[in-house]
Amino acid sequence: MFERYTEAARRTLFFARYEASVVGGDTIEAEHLLLGLFRVGEAPLSEMFAAAGLSYGAVCANARHLVRQRLPTSVEIPFSVSTKRIFRYAMEEADGLKQIEIGVWHLLLGILRESASTAAKLLNAHGVTAETARERLAAQSDGITAAGARCSVAQGNGVRAESSTARASLDRIHKLVDWLAESRFDGHTTRMLVDEIHFGLDMLKRDLG
Repeated sequence: MFERYTEAARRTLFFARYEASVVGGDTIEAEHLLLGLFRVGEAPLSEMFAAAGLSYGAVCANARHLVRQRLPTSVEIPFSVSTKRIFRYAMEEADGLKQIEIGVWHLLLGILRESASTAAKLLNAHGVTAETARERLAAQSDGITAAGARCSVAQGNGVRAESSTARASLDRIHKLVDWLAESRFDGHTTRMLVDEIHFGLDMLKRDLG
């Protein structure tokens, strides 16, 4: 189901599951996905959130209505019907733009299209709409195309372009280490974070060539 998802999108799902176990809830909802997007912290998405005055704490506060019973992190928490619709919307957004991969922007658009969710209402209240998100996604796609062209020219001149993703990978590792230090070392959560740190280190090695 998630074969087309980018690494950042898959990490978003990983953290959404983690948030559902920490915040509390018997299903993974749109609010957990939004919290996952904050935890991944991929720019320029995080920059748009900051400009809109959205914070991780504000989303947490709005997710309190989901709290029923906190489940052990070892328990597999299913995606809700609403969240499965979000996945379908995300795929439709990617297909509409003829993009093979489904990334964090597509997930955000999926959340926004699930308009009845608290997450979508919170985003709209801060001026983050499906229209503005699509505009940013289109601008980002244009920027990636232009950057790719510049990189090709630089490589043609024998100049190795510095990987912009290396810094992002390093920042994610720092965040994960901080979360690991703050965790309760309850076994399952610790293993998840350690696995994610190892994954981040592997990605960093690949980025650095």
